[in-house]
Amino acid sequence: MTSAFRYEVIEGWEKLPPGYAMETYKEFVSIRRTVYLVTRRDSRVIVYERDGTFVTSWGEDIFTPSVHWIEIGMDDSVYISDLGDHTVRKFNRQGKQLMVIGTPGVPSDTGFDSQKGLTSITRGGAPF
Repeated sequence: MTSAFRYEVIEGWEKLPPGYAMETYKEFVSIRRTVYLVTRRDSRVIVYERDGTFVTSWGEDIFTPSVHWIEIGMDDSVYISDLGDHTVRKFNRQGKQLMVIGTPGVPSDTGFDSQKGLTSITRGGAPF
């Protein structure tokens, strides 16, 4: 199966302000063609215009270094999961938090043992 998408590297695309460091973990392009990058550095979510122009950053005081995933909802809300905090959070496009699923810092009771890995999960646990 051949993908219809084609990608090309554009050197110098990203235009970060001075003092910002980049370590991208996951990226997503919104329906408005705005690019959201989730990082594990100081600026947890960095927002760019399609041409690489920096728009804003947010989440520096919310996420752990284990921020894991980003998705953009049909209503253009931003959803971010954080493995280290055991939460999924919903934001508007400007970074205002709208909802938290899970209790920050409290893992679900699934039987998971970090020493044993995923095979230690014995049951589903609220809220996930």
